[in-house]
Amino acid sequence: MAQSSDCVRWNTLPGYCLTPGPPGSFDAGGVSARCVVQRGGGGAPGSAAGFLMYYEAIDEARRHSIGLATSSDGFTWDKGVSGMPVFEPAEAEGAWDGRAVARPWVVPMEDGSAR
Repeated sequence: MAQSSDCVRWNTLPGYCLTPGPPGSFDAGGVSARCVVQRGGGGAPGSAAGFLMYYEAIDEARRHSIGLATSSDGFTWDKGVSGMPVFEPAEAEGAWDGRAVARPWVVPMEDGSAR
């Protein structure tokens, strides 16, 4: 993890912002690419202040999906209690998202929705 007051010079902090889940979970194999958006202002999703982190999750079978963690301060993150991805590969053969979903990128819209 790192912190900056000017988005140019960064100080590294000890530890990790997010770690893999327990054995058998959808993110037990690892967590990687992330997209963080502020919520509760500027048209971002949700109404409570804080941050949403969409992250690439990998299970023990190497299947990729998208998970969600929340934070009120941008340092401490909570994956919640559902234990489920927010977006996962389709089961249908030949589907565009049939093998994996990865590299989340969320764009908050002014009306509160996201793309």
